[in-house]
Amino acid sequence: MKINNYLYSLLAASVGLFLFSCDEEDSSPVPEFNAVPGSVELRTTTGTRDTISVLEDAGSVKIPVDLVSDPIAAPVTVNYTVTGALSATGTAVIPANASSATIEIPIPDNKAIDATRFATVTLTGADNNLRIGRNGRGVTKVIRIRDNIQTISFSTTGATVTEAPNNPIVKIPVTVSNTLRTAVSVAYTVTPVAGNTATNFQVVSPNPLTLQAGVKTDTIRVRIMNNLERNMNNRFEVKITSVTPASADAEINFNTSKSTFTVTVNDDLRTVAFVNEATPQVITSARTVNSEIRLSEPSTRPVTVNYTITGGTAGVDYVDNTGGRLTIPAGATVGNINIEFLNAAFGMNPNKNIRVNLVSVEGEDREVVLGSNNVLNFELE
Repeated sequence: MKINNYLYSLLAASVGLFLFSCDEEDSSPVPEFNAVPGSVELRTTTGTRDTISVLEDAGSVKIPVDLVSDPIAAPVTVNYTVTGALSATGTAVIPANASSATIEIPIPDNKAIDATRFATVTLTGADNNLRIGRNGRGVTKVIRIRDNIQTISFSTTGATVTEAPNNPIVKIPVTVSNTLRTAVSVAYTVTPVAGNTATNFQVVSPNPLTLQAGVKTDTIRVRIMNNLERNMNNRFEVKITSVTPASADAEINFNTSKSTFTVTVNDDLRTVAFVNEATPQVITSARTVNSEIRLSEPSTRPVTVNYTITGGTAGVDYVDNTGGRLTIPAGATVGNINIEFLNAAFGMNPNKNIRVNLVSVEGEDREVVLGSNNVLNFELE
């Protein structure tokens, strides 16, 4: 019995000691596992993760810097440097309880056409024990600085025009990539394409052509001269050779791949032919017949048509009062071949066929050719 009482007392003491240990408050710090310190980083934009492109005349570029943590009750100062084509140091302040600020980098315009330049913005530090970037991201940003060049070019590669008596003018559009900030002189040449000898053009516009400030387009005007020659698709080229801005610091050039405009000149061909297509014409008695021939368009020069008469005997069956050559005056379109059929042609055995054949065209206007209706038959009965 004494042994049992002893064991009971020993067990009660052990339980009391355990309860005392559990009730005692432990004031030692408890470590936080997997805690990630806050950071600041340059904002990443989809598609331009590490590079931002800006035109030289933009004035400045703005780059957001973000606080990657819970809001902080105090302002956060972020330090940065700019190296490369630009050189600067600075700070951006994220206000208390805010999540971002903006770094603004001035972009000077050097007023010259040059190669693309690059500058690098690098975060160098931040207060409040914040890290710079996460996993190497958001620490730097490359600024790609490009010239805002105004480019002059032809908007199309060429045109086709047909000669005409009124000597038409072809207008060749010269365009600017955006509105001109200053006047510019555009020098150009107008020359026949290799292999072409005709120079049936006349430059109407001044050379150089001056494009005024504020415009986006102008025209070079060239008159197409009707040279009355058969040139078979004569061609000439208008080519921009240089541009000179009125202001020496203007960034203007011309697009060499769009600096040539080709004009193809079609001949203003006219045809001459008989008007009367009813053939053969039946002649039953002596009389005089006027056979009309016509030009499809008037010419600025006289046009002479040569013809022959076959079948029958001249002086016996007929008299050619026009003499084998018909001349249509300049500006006119109609002429008549006059043939007198004689009594002798209608004797015992008339039944003769007399044919008038247009055979050639003469004159200074070599763009007149024979048409398809160039034969006329007469049946003498």
